[in-house]
Amino acid sequence: MNVLITGGAGFIGSNLVQHLSLFTQYKKIGVVDNFDPFYPREIKMKRLQKWAKMHNVQLYEEDIRDEEAMEEIFQEEKWDTVIHLAAIPCARSSIQDPTLYSDVNVTGTVQMLQLSAENKVKRFIFVSSASVYGAVDKPYAFHEDEIVSMPISPYATSKWAAENYCQLFYQLYGFDITVLRLFTTFGPGQPPDMAMHKFAEQMLEDKPVTIYDPESTRDYTYISDVVDAIRLSIEFTAGYQVYNVGSGISVGITQMLDVLANALGLPHEVTVLGQQEGELKHAVADISKLEQSIGFRPKVNFHEGILLFANWFLEEKRLK
Repeated sequence: MNVLITGGAGFIGSNLVQHLSLFTQYKKIGVVDNFDPFYPREIKMKRLQKWAKMHNVQLYEEDIRDEEAMEEIFQEEKWDTVIHLAAIPCARSSIQDPTLYSDVNVTGTVQMLQLSAENKVKRFIFVSSASVYGAVDKPYAFHEDEIVSMPISPYATSKWAAENYCQLFYQLYGFDITVLRLFTTFGPGQPPDMAMHKFAEQMLEDKPVTIYDPESTRDYTYISDVVDAIRLSIEFTAGYQVYNVGSGISVGITQMLDVLANALGLPHEVTVLGQQEGELKHAVADISKLEQSIGFRPKVNFHEGILLFANWFLEEKRLK
């Protein structure tokens, strides 16, 4: 099986490449990434070093919006599966530049779907976001069949629009399409723009930890569990499917900070900034469909994951 992964040099993508390379059925793994300056290029380059010498992994430094370049990649190899991770993240930033988010996250996805249809790709996996569920006032386990309100940021809207295109392309062309709605992914290698990494930096620098809503909750899902869910969805799903990918456990932000501070061995103070526009107050996954359909079971619990992240973070700081 030949697999093409867009956004493959990112946090999730690079871990996925590393994981799939361990399985002999993946004959070739193509990685598309444009090294967008959302965070420093050297972070991605460091990730690539882990699998750069693998004979079955090939990097294409291209932008998914470059139609000519992407056509060449599809014509160069017969790709059986496309895993589409490439996107501009961050709900807050999307409010300042909704045009960019629409261009990359919607137009880019449509181009990948079109090329997959034209080149007879058997399976397309689109990595979406829990943000499509919209806002709720109380902790609520989101189920795949329930969109509780309109998305509340351009980022969330772009993901929701891309999901609708996925369903449309399945209806038009009939190749297998799976949508994975990821909740909060964390673990070693997490980029510096993500909240947990920022909190760890603030604690290490003995600065107040700045949060927006002390009552907010999240479903923290360890990176290896997310990667495992993606691999299982390659092997065990068909038709058009939508799955939540999470731990199924709600954790309050203040609890997360206490566990993180304890793992780092650092004290912390909290400064509350107030509810941030575009951010969900609560997000926890109902993962029963994923469990029943493909046998997914989270293997790394929240406390274990935090400790692994903290150990990696402190080691990174020691080496600098």
